[in-house]
Amino acid sequence: MSTIITTHAGTMVVHLATGLTCHGEIDIAIADQLVADCGQQLAELALPAGSVFVVDLSGVTFMDSAGLDALLDLHDLVEEFDLVCVVRRASAAVHRIVALTAHPEQLGWLDVPSRPGLVAPA
Repeated sequence: MSTIITTHAGTMVVHLATGLTCHGEIDIAIADQLVADCGQQLAELALPAGSVFVVDLSGVTFMDSAGLDALLDLHDLVEEFDLVCVVRRASAAVHRIVALTAHPEQLGWLDVPSRPGLVAPA
């Protein structure tokens, strides 16, 4: 699959052969579309079971609770395809919203090592 770039208001998502990279805002305005686009990407990629699907959040400048919900939905979606979801390089905006959540056990796969209970994936 070649690189596909989708844009939403304030957000650019680059779909790669083994994951995606987000730049800009992940909020209520694009959360559902982000998950839907990723589902389409996963169906087209048909990666072998057990493959790692990397979500790079280093370019995220803002994330609200809808964005966090989208990440949780994205994680579940990736697992439905029998893949391993790994978030790498979470930005400060991602760190802020994760720090507000009361469910760190749901986010054990998230690369936010500065918070107790959250560990970077092996």
